[in-house]
Parts: sequence; structure tokens; C-alpha cells
Amino acid sequence: MNLAAFIVAGLALVVSIGSAVFAKRSADEARALRAIESQRRHTERSPAFDAQVEEMSVEEESNQGQWHRLWLVLETSEPLDSVRAEILDEPDVWFADGQTGVQPGVGRTRTAIWGAVPVGKRDAAWRIAIGKRAPQSMRLLLTCAIGDDEWPLLLTVDLPSTYDVANSVW
Repeated sequence: MNLAAFIVAGLALVVSIGSAVFAKRSADEARALRAIESQRRHTERSPAFDAQVEEMSVEEESNQGQWHRLWLVLETSEPLDSVRAEILDEPDVWFADGQTGVQPGVGRTRTAIWGAVPVGKRDAAWRIAIGKRAPQSMRLLLTCAIGDDEWPLLLTVDLPSTYDVANSVW
């Protein structure tokens, strides 16, 4: 009789170990599935922008000339809490000092911040300075945030030419 009880206890132990292994495997798979779904949802929520540089004319006598404005228009369906823009690789393009989102007094800065960005509105804008040696386009790294979620986006934006035909040598 002791032998029968020992065999039953052994079978119960094997079944419980098997159940524990199965439960752990199920929990691991559920955790992995939640991570995949979370990443998929994060990717689906990734913002998209239309970015343009607009040439602005100044008609006041004391300030004659031209300057440029970088516009960001959010094209996705969810507004953003903030956007941080960084000009990556063009040393002759920078954010102009003395404007919202640009640290005052730093001179040629390559980083600017904008607060909330609504969907589909031409709202987020910075003045940018374009030097004479600037290329035809610049790369921007945008770090977009909604709550604790962040998305890094790389954009290439065409730049208007600053080539002055009147001052060129033929």
C-alpha cells in the first residue's frame, strides 16, 4: 500500500511540475504578445509631418531683406504634446535666436522646441537662418511626444536657394 501511495504522489508531482512549466510558458507568451501589441500600437501612432521652408519678405525700411520660416504640419490623427527639432548635418542652417522654443542668447543653435501641436494646422513654426553655403536640403530629427510615449522622426526638408545672382562673378 505504501508503494501505491508513493506512485500516486510521484504522478501528482509530475503533473504539478508539468502544470507549473505550462503556466510559466503561457505567462511568457502572454507577456511577449503584450510587448508586440504595445510596439505595434506605438508604431501605428507614429506622427507624420509635412515640413516646408517658406521665404518671408520684410518690407520695413529698417529691416529690408528676406528671412525663412520652417513650418511643421502634423498629418496624423492624434495631436502631440511637444516636438523637439534638431538640425542634423548642415552647419550653415540654424534656428534664429529670439523666438519661442529657442534658448535666448545662444547664437547659432541647432535645436528648438515647440509645445502642443494640433492636427492639420499650420501652427508649429520657427525662424531659420540659411547661410550662403547651405545645401539644397537639411535633415531634421524630430522627437515627438504624447505623454510618456516618444517617437524619433527623420525628415529631409528642401531649402530655398540663397544664391545671389547679382553678386555672382561670371
